[in-house]
Amino acid sequence: MENPTITIDDVAFGGDGVGRMADGRVVFVPYTTVGDRVRVKVTRSKKRFVRAEIEAVLESAPTRVTPPCPFYTRCVGCQYQHIDPAEVIDLKAKQLRGLLQRVGSLGEIPDIDPIVASPSSYGYRNKLKVHKTQHGFGFYGADNKTVVPITSCAIAAPAIGAALANLDAAGDTLTLRLDADGTVHKFTDKDSAATRIT
Repeated sequence: MENPTITIDDVAFGGDGVGRMADGRVVFVPYTTVGDRVRVKVTRSKKRFVRAEIEAVLESAPTRVTPPCPFYTRCVGCQYQHIDPAEVIDLKAKQLRGLLQRVGSLGEIPDIDPIVASPSSYGYRNKLKVHKTQHGFGFYGADNKTVVPITSCAIAAPAIGAALANLDAAGDTLTLRLDADGTVHKFTDKDSAATRIT
């Protein structure tokens, strides 16, 4: 199968862009958004759907942005950083309505209150769980087995980001938590007691 060109016309729950193959099958392509025209490499082909990855973005959607995180696409904690934050809100509202109709079997959905966006698209997260690697700490990659070493996290609160850059702890898994007073604590997988970092 040669590498087809796909136009993305929706974004599924979880963040994969959705388009159609020439034969009519649905194709799911991570890190795309509505309006992208992409050449893809098929990674999995089933009777009713296809999974693919971007080989080249031929035409970017107007809502496509440059992700601020240098680890984006390698660490799978974020699936929407390539989309303008205002568009993400609209996509998630549409996804919620779709879930209520399909899974909730509600048929006609009443108006949903507007989603209130965070005042900041980045630097807001007050808790992170990281895993030890030979090269420091990191997050799981796309295979949910490999740990991708990181030195920063775009969505982490600045105090957690600073703590992340200076970690030294025993244990394979470490949780960092920012309290309301600005104190960062760490918890290891071997001990439930918190250690104050800042």
